[in-house]
This record gives sequence, C-alpha cells and structure tokens, in this order.
Amino acid sequence: MELLVVDDEETLRSVVSQVLTADGFTVSEAASGEEALEAFRAGSHQLVITDIRMGGMSGIELLSEIKSHNPDTQVVIMTSHASLDSALTALRAGAYDYLVKPFESLDLISAVAGRAAEKARLVAQNRELLEQLTRANQELQEAYQSLKEVAVRDGLTSLYNHRYFQEAFAQEVARSKRFDKRCSLIFFDVDNFKHYNDTHGHPEGDRLLKGLAQIVMTHSRACDVAARYGGEEFVLLLTETGKEGAV
Repeated sequence: MELLVVDDEETLRSVVSQVLTADGFTVSEAASGEEALEAFRAGSHQLVITDIRMGGMSGIELLSEIKSHNPDTQVVIMTSHASLDSALTALRAGAYDYLVKPFESLDLISAVAGRAAEKARLVAQNRELLEQLTRANQELQEAYQSLKEVAVRDGLTSLYNHRYFQEAFAQEVARSKRFDKRCSLIFFDVDNFKHYNDTHGHPEGDRLLKGLAQIVMTHSRACDVAARYGGEEFVLLLTETGKEGAV
C-alpha cells in the first residue's frame, strides 16, 4: 500500500518512514502540506500520515483537501500533547486516528498505520463490491427488459404477439370508454397465403410475412399497436382514431 508521510521536521519524518517501510509500506515523504498535496494529487496514496502543525498549510487543511479529492483515503494526524484539542478537531473532520509526539514506542506507529491500512483496504473492497453489485443489477435490468420485450413480440415478424394485443386491446377499449375517446381496429390477412407457401416454400412465405410486417411498422404511428394475430393474420390497434382516420 502506498503511504505518504508529511512533516516539516526531517528527522521525525525519516524515523516514521523507516518504521513503515520496514512494515512493508511503499513510503513517500513530503516536507510541507503544499508539497504533500501536490504529491497526493499526482499519485495514488491510500494512506497519509501528517503532522498537524507545519509552516504554511496545516495538517487540518491538508486533511480537508485530501478528503475533498478522495474521501476513501485514510489520514492519521501526528500531534503533540499540547495540541490534543486539534487532534480531536481532525477526527471530527474525517481523520482516521492520531499519534502523539514524542512517540512512547515506535510500535505505536506500526499499530496505528496497520489499522488505518486495514480500514483503507476494507473501504476499497466495499466500494469495489458496490460497483460490482451496481453493474450486476444493471445487467439484470437489461436482461429483464430484453426478456420482457421477447415475451411480447412475435418471433418471426417482431410485431407484438397475440397475447400482448389482447391485453392492449382491453386496456384501450376501457380507456376510450372512460375518457369518451374513439379507437379503431384494422384486421387484415394475406390472401392465398397457403397457395403461396405451397408454390414457393415456407422460407419464402416467412420472408413475405417479415416484409409485410416491416411495411406495417414503418407506416404506423408510435402510439399504435401492430400485432401478428396468428398465421397470416395481422391487426392494427389505432388509439384515438375514428373510422375516417383508420381508413
């Protein structure tokens, strides 16, 4: 895990970096808040350990900038006993934990950094899991819509099927009665279709039906329901359309 240590005191910064490098972290150093922010924006640090009081940008200001750039980054604040109130302010601002200088034991640095790293890993895993679930849910929705569309379409012509037409017809009649509107129904079939099939073969008959369906879909309105009623029989349900309009 990439880690950034920020302190304007070179000796302390070096000690913390050596401890964390020995713990297996890939450690970068910055001598100021401004330098740290530039390095953070250019890199992919999941964990930042920063002093709270530095010349120029303070640790609190750096914390705020880091969280606005990437809320998942875990930040540990280093502070002196005299500045514990500032550490509590940092915790309220989103810091994961704090270390008090001078350190009672170098093991404390490892322990706090280890906990913060584990938190960063869990946050990253949870975010990845959430993204996977979101993608899976989107794929399921798309699959559901595809299945729903297939369930109401005729397999040969891609017009609506008989079942969908019956439901749409009942709804449109009820709506027309309720709002005193007109609706029309055009029912038509292909003359001598059996003879055509027997003469030219079923594949040619299928192509004929597909071509007829394409003509119907091209010339009907978006609000109309074009369906294959069965075999060579077709139906057009025209919403809010009287006899003259239907003709």
